Amino acid sequence: MRIRDLLHREKGIEKSEILYLISHAIGEKKEIVLSRMDDELEDWELEKIKNLIMERKRGKPFAYITGRKEFFSHEFIVDDSAFIPRPETELLIEEAERIIGKKKVRSVLDMGTGSGAIGITIAKRTSARTFCVDISKGAIMVARKNARLNGVEDKVFFLCSDLFSAIKPERRFDLILANLPYVDKDEWEKLPDEVKLYEPRIALWGGEKGLEVIKRFLKNVEDYLSPSGDLLIEIGKKEQSDILGDLLLRKGFFVEVVRDYSFSERVLKATWRSS
Repeated sequence: MRIRDLLHREKGIEKSEILYLISHAIGEKKEIVLSRMDDELEDWELEKIKNLIMERKRGKPFAYITGRKEFFSHEFIVDDSAFIPRPETELLIEEAERIIGKKKVRSVLDMGTGSGAIGITIAKRTSARTFCVDISKGAIMVARKNARLNGVEDKVFFLCSDLFSAIKPERRFDLILANLPYVDKDEWEKLPDEVKLYEPRIALWGGEKGLEVIKRFLKNVEDYLSPSGDLLIEIGKKEQSDILGDLLLRKGFFVEVVRDYSFSERVLKATWRSS
């Protein structure tokens, strides 16, 4: 079968996805595949492509099929032990870079690192040393691979820990980034099957209100911040912003809400007043 024929005959998923699956299966760039549209596929190539297409039709996320995901223009390895990086999280990087550009930030903590996308991107783009923490051993293994893939293994340190439990009490960070589970009960019910059935629940489910993990994280977060250190937390909606913002204010933080490009409240920025 020709590549052209396969593209036209397969139904149920986007042609662009089929093209990328063909590219992934035969180990050629998309541009090369497009230039070979009239080439006959080998039997083994056709079988491999059809198996990948079937996985996609069943709902398996595209990134898990190819094992790769682009984030902030960098490539990352992904598998089902870690949440797939989303474009919305790039706002966290942008805010972190603004802080690093204004202050002397030597150490950054990426809490709930998953695939390592946030911490590794910070390490690639700044001079700060980054510490990546996650409760999942599988996620930490993926993150280590991504540090090597992106050439920052000497700048990034990894720790498997339930939040701060394995971090030394005397350790301080100039900037702490947190992309922790914040999906609540109502939002969970609305998630598409390809998220609920394939991505790790531990990386998504934040309890009834979506704040169980984040509240545990905030319980003693100030103990790990440098004087005038900053905290960035990704959130899911205004209700969470209001609750967490009030909590942070009562703990002694200056708090600012950062909206994304759709004007949704996406990041809480808090500066520690260590007086």
